[in-house]
Amino acid sequence: MYNQSVNLTGKKLALITAFELVLAFSGLGYIIPYVTLMYIPVILAAYFHGVFAGGFLGFIFGLTSIWKASIAGDEFDALFSPFTSGHVVESLILSTGTRIFFGMAAGLVFSAVKKIQVYKVHLLLIFSVFLQLFHSVLVLSTASYLFPETNIDINFILKDIFSLRELLQAVLLCIVMYSLYRISISKRYKEFEQIISDGGNAYYTSRFKLEGFGVGLIVLLTNLMLMYHLKDAVSDAIRMQNIVLDRETYIVYLNSTGQFIVGCIAISYMISMLVIAYRVYSVYKIYNSDKDLMTGLHTKAAALQYGKLLLQNADNAYFMIIDIDRFKNINDTFGHITGDRVIVSVAAYLEKYFIKLGYVARFGGDEFAVFITNSISRQNLIDTVKNFQEDLLNIPLENMKVTCSIGIAQIHNEKKFEEIYEKADEMLYKVKSEGRNGYAIYTDE
Repeated sequence: MYNQSVNLTGKKLALITAFELVLAFSGLGYIIPYVTLMYIPVILAAYFHGVFAGGFLGFIFGLTSIWKASIAGDEFDALFSPFTSGHVVESLILSTGTRIFFGMAAGLVFSAVKKIQVYKVHLLLIFSVFLQLFHSVLVLSTASYLFPETNIDINFILKDIFSLRELLQAVLLCIVMYSLYRISISKRYKEFEQIISDGGNAYYTSRFKLEGFGVGLIVLLTNLMLMYHLKDAVSDAIRMQNIVLDRETYIVYLNSTGQFIVGCIAISYMISMLVIAYRVYSVYKIYNSDKDLMTGLHTKAAALQYGKLLLQNADNAYFMIIDIDRFKNINDTFGHITGDRVIVSVAAYLEKYFIKLGYVARFGGDEFAVFITNSISRQNLIDTVKNFQEDLLNIPLENMKVTCSIGIAQIHNEKKFEEIYEKADEMLYKVKSEGRNGYAIYTDE
């Protein structure tokens, strides 16, 4: 569904943003001395999510540059901060403007690369390295233009882009991009992504969200307590040496503390999301053969198997097909998220009225099926169906009522499940042709 896809894209973009913050405010961003990884999330966002995602991550990259440059130790880094350079507009262009432009340019490049059907992975690596070099040239040439006192010239730029540092960055970038590309095209990842997307409105997902954020909160509080302990230890050491911090040094200390806290929040969020995703995925894999992820009802595959077994031992059993009326109109009018909520609500009412009478399943989309296996009179079945349909009217939906059409067939001596399915489906079509919001029971007459 479209809205689920958008929601999943937003979550992945949030994870990439958190990863950018972790790189910026930890040693991970410079795991090899003088070799930065901070532009990699920008390239990832641009490749996987397009121009505007690349521009957004470029903006985040620029903001982290400003923050870090505000306590920079050398003159060149200080140029990226409007607070330390003395040139507000120029520093904003250098720190955020160039990174936004870089991210959006990367999105345009990758959108063109994806249209080429041959040598995809080779082109991905080639253009990733090209974009890395483009970023270096863009930043250095902009700095040269806005701050001529830096004496950055073409020779300086060429020396920089052909340095060992850039070579190491290119190697790391290729390793990351190749690994993620292989993961993204694998069947296992596509399955994982689909499960997480479908699980967005699953009936038990809210519990997993509490678990995930609970774990993230524990990680965050643990890190903050460790930071507080370290702060006390440093303060004690300073007092023992009779050192008095001047105002500028104290501001640097507070700034570094703030960066650490933001990094802790980012990594705690990443852990929370990974825990939630793992829980949704693992539960789905456990119940995949039997349970529909969104509603908790049985799946179509399980129901079909059940129906085949039921035919061998049918005794006063019924089969019902239930369709939500004008469901496409609900989606088109209120959006797919509301449509999903309607599906979950209808499933809940089906469980309320029919779970004790037999077997309830979701056949897909807005179609459900019920096997009535407990002994029940036809009149009691009709009364139950009517009560179910009346209760559906309680589902909140602005200026529209939720109703269902139901086709029912009694199981007699059918040899194949398809036979009883066709009979119930015929009754369903009859109800729809007569105006919907009703039921019909198949008779042999």
